[in-house]
Amino acid sequence: MSKIVKDPAEVSGKPQKSKKHRVSRKKGGGEKIIPIIEKIIAVVLVLTVVYFIGKPFVNNSGLIERSVTVAKVGGQKFKAPLFSYNYRDLYYRLFSQYAQYYSYGIDVGFDVKKVPSENPYKATEDELDQAPEAASWKTWADWMTNQTILNMRRTWALYAEAGLTEGTTDVTNVVDITNADPSVPSATSVENRTLPFAALSDEEKAEIDEQIQSIRDSNKEQNVTVNAALARNYGPGFTEKELRQQLAYDILTQRLVAGKLAEFKATYNDKKLTELYNEDLVDYGRLDYYTFVEKPALREQRKATEKVKAETDEEYAKYKTAELAKFKKSVEDTTKKLTDLKAFLAGAERVGKAAADDPKTYKFDPDTYLKARADGQGLNAITDKNDAEKAAVEHFHSDAATWGFNTARKVGDVKVFYGADDSANYVYILRTVYPFVPATVREIVIETVADSADTTAAELAIGQVATAKDAEKKAKDVLAIYNKGKKTAEAFGELAKGNSSGETATEGGVVLVSSSITRDAKYLAWALDPARKPGDTTTIAVGTSVYVLYYEKTEKAEYFDNIGTTKSQEDYEKWEKALLEKDEFKLKINETWAKFISKRIEKDLKKNVLPRYVSSLQEPSNGGLDLSSLLGGG
Repeated sequence: MSKIVKDPAEVSGKPQKSKKHRVSRKKGGGEKIIPIIEKIIAVVLVLTVVYFIGKPFVNNSGLIERSVTVAKVGGQKFKAPLFSYNYRDLYYRLFSQYAQYYSYGIDVGFDVKKVPSENPYKATEDELDQAPEAASWKTWADWMTNQTILNMRRTWALYAEAGLTEGTTDVTNVVDITNADPSVPSATSVENRTLPFAALSDEEKAEIDEQIQSIRDSNKEQNVTVNAALARNYGPGFTEKELRQQLAYDILTQRLVAGKLAEFKATYNDKKLTELYNEDLVDYGRLDYYTFVEKPALREQRKATEKVKAETDEEYAKYKTAELAKFKKSVEDTTKKLTDLKAFLAGAERVGKAAADDPKTYKFDPDTYLKARADGQGLNAITDKNDAEKAAVEHFHSDAATWGFNTARKVGDVKVFYGADDSANYVYILRTVYPFVPATVREIVIETVADSADTTAAELAIGQVATAKDAEKKAKDVLAIYNKGKKTAEAFGELAKGNSSGETATEGGVVLVSSSITRDAKYLAWALDPARKPGDTTTIAVGTSVYVLYYEKTEKAEYFDNIGTTKSQEDYEKWEKALLEKDEFKLKINETWAKFISKRIEKDLKKNVLPRYVSSLQEPSNGGLDLSSLLGGG
């Protein structure tokens, strides 16, 4: 680089008189650039160096994020690093959920191959009612920005409430750091005597330490520090300190929520729960019934051909009315013949065979038409034209559900309900409405792993045998040993530990037969028989396995817990809504900074995160379904 010769005026500090300020002539004819241009060049050079070296440093250091407040709740400031963490965490969860839909070819109105800011968003009616500003949300990024801040406000409000109401932890001499970032706590640090860490139990602190250590271990081979890993996944400025703080908030708020739910649930005694059960049998009761569907044989509206004119709408409507009248007359005649279960199943077989692709090879299976222990949603699905508008209402009960769950029903009652598509839905009551009562049983599972006598005993695990015949013999032998012993639940459990291949064998084979369990129909029929008594035993063959069963006890009706859980959740939601409406939790969003930071996040997601995520996508294997209208945002 050539040496820069300074102007005399610049050296002396005194102005030099000259008629020409742009160029000065020296002896020898040389020209010299004057100081103003030299300074501009120097500044440009410095700025260029600063831009290319300083910009990445500023972007990656978190200086911007740490200095930015995206929102306030009372006096609490929400800084950009925690906003970025919560925004990205929300995105990662959404991507995981919608990627699964994508793999099945289901369109939910969110393109997982694009970042949120590139996905258009349409607010739902509920969102517009609750937040008028939702009308301005153009993309999923707009929704996520708003939702992230609302999530942060909720967490802070619950944490603050927990700090005011919880007295389970000794926080003597605690300094409340409601407006300060806590330092990374250690076993001996003063930060462990400050909130939120002072309110944590030793087990909860250990839980946080374990999560931090797992991050450290998973990045050790790549020689990446915890802070670097967090910055890569959650943005600049988000360090171990912020993560510990966020995890502490999460633990304390979850503890408060669990406590409040338990508090509300305790207000519902058995008498009140039974009253609520009887008031809403459709939602909480059970019903065993058979059902089959018969559809009218309607042709399509005729289109114009060379020989025939197109059928007008009026002509087709007239044809359809006449055909439906004939169909309903036929249905009425059929219903009169359904006098018992045998006749009902015969009707189901006739309709099934007529609708089969190949009636000659059709095989009738009555279990296909049995809806055992069904709740009201099955009959609620049968909605006629009059029900259609009401079906959008919460806790909607169709005419079919109202009829089926009425306490006036009797076994053998039959009724037909016409669906919105004019199909006839035949319903036969097998067992009238009843509360589902779970049962605790113990099981010993004898499993056939190879139907061959060549399999040696050394190749078999506990509870496994070589042939189906061996399974039957072993089941009888085990039951015989039980009958010769003390004949108690504990004695049966000991036999399960040494003879069963079941999942709960090590716990004595204990199984709770609830409404959600998956077991063979014969197994369930035995276990849930109202006449069953403690100490009853049996053996049941299911496929290649044989179950030895012991009936231990009848549990409390399921509706007690279901209704208590539902009602306590409703009470909690009302309580939380009132909490967030308090003045101290009033939300003030800095729209400018919130949008600025979300754009920075979106830019990073698109460049560094989305490519990795998209490369791991499982491509759909079918044409797919469009559910966007059901899920919002589509």
